Amino acid sequence: MSRSGSVVLDASAMICLVRREPGWERVAEFGNACSLSAVNLVEVAYLLSRHGFPLNEVESVIRPQVGRIVPLDADLTLLSASVHRSTRDHGLSLADCACLALGMVCCAVVVTADRKWSDLALGLKIVQIR
Repeated sequence: MSRSGSVVLDASAMICLVRREPGWERVAEFGNACSLSAVNLVEVAYLLSRHGFPLNEVESVIRPQVGRIVPLDADLTLLSASVHRSTRDHGLSLADCACLALGMVCCAVVVTADRKWSDLALGLKIVQIR
């Protein structure tokens, strides 16, 4: 699964792009070859639906924006749990940790709107979009 030079989007970045929130242009610059964890897709679908977006339209809006949606297999699950344990003082969600774990496995740049990620020391390049 390792692909140097790839990009993984966090749910916050995907939502920013779909809703054209401040910073969406920075996400769009990465193109549609980005990856999104299936766990982050759950979070995106949930949050968009809370803002009135029909659930049955979520995939049709997200699919053109990402190159692949990555399922959470056993290895990625265990790495996500490890990331969660090592970052517990930063208050990250399990979906955040799944995104970071995917970034680690793919040797990818991780794109987020979550400012608290700037304090993480995980050996990842994290791009803050705002």
